[in-house]
Amino acid sequence: MSMVLLALLLLAFGAGTSVLLARRRSVALAAALLFSVFASIACVAGALQTLRGSLSGPSAFHWLLPLGEFRLALDGLSAWFLLMIGIVGLATAIYSWGYLQGGKGSDANRAYPPLFCTLLAAMVLTVCAGDALVFLIGWELTSLSAFFLVGLNAQDPQA
Repeated sequence: MSMVLLALLLLAFGAGTSVLLARRRSVALAAALLFSVFASIACVAGALQTLRGSLSGPSAFHWLLPLGEFRLALDGLSAWFLLMIGIVGLATAIYSWGYLQGGKGSDANRAYPPLFCTLLAAMVLTVCAGDALVFLIGWELTSLSAFFLVGLNAQDPQA
């Protein structure tokens, strides 16, 4: 479970760093993709650790909502999904650098790094949710970030 928490933390830092560095597109893209690569590796490592049989208990954190605790859990099924998210996230992060020309593309590409980190974090949150509220938050973040990522190239006639 510690690798999942590390992945979520890295993706949050990647999104935040890319927002802070938004004026320098190539640096923001490089930072976000670097954080995404390390987070994807952490997801793969956490999934493989769980699939090898070292299951850890759920992690619970207190939060300001009066609806209980923020719980994350990783079992065998969620580990398989986490493994796929890590592998595809790693491949996408590597491919994105060339696809976006190292951050030298259009202004729409400025929104890509934080949205990509948010999408990965939301997918990890969805498969590792320990209760219904965390699952719904992860699901909605996945839907919203995917919606905005699809709409980035709306001006491109080939998109």
